[in-house]
Order: sequence, then structure tokens, then C-alpha cells
Amino acid sequence: MIDNRRNIYVPATLPTSGNQAANLSNPILNNIDARQPSSTNLNWVWENTATYHRTFATNHQLTLLAGYSAQYNQTESSTVLG
Repeated sequence: MIDNRRNIYVPATLPTSGNQAANLSNPILNNIDARQPSSTNLNWVWENTATYHRTFATNHQLTLLAGYSAQYNQTESSTVLG
């Protein structure tokens, strides 16, 4: 599973490595857009059955059915727009 939820967005109004001071008086507002849709879904089902059949003295029959079922579901979603 890939976990890429560590995206960072720095707007033009904050300092960057190329410009150590924020330009609050004349910020660059062109093309400012941030989107981070993320979704993770995990689902599994595990089912087992066993049947036992036994005949006693030709007139008596016994049939047993045993079963086990397990299900797991995990959903995680996040959306950041700005």
C-alpha cells in the first residue's frame, strides 16, 4: 500500500528557499491552487465451512455443519482544497 499523504503546499505569500521573506504587500496570486484528494479502501471476507456425516447402525444418521466467517472493512478518505 502506498501512503502519499505527506504533500506540502506553500503559497506565494510565504517565504520559500528562493525568497526568504514573504511578499505580503504584493503577493503573487497567479495560479494558486492546491488539491489533495486521497482515498484508501481495504475490504476482505474469509469464510470456511466443514461438514461431517456419520451413520450409526444403518438406521441412524448424523450430519454436522460448522462454519466461520470474518469480514474486515477499512475506508479512509481526505480532501483538501484551497
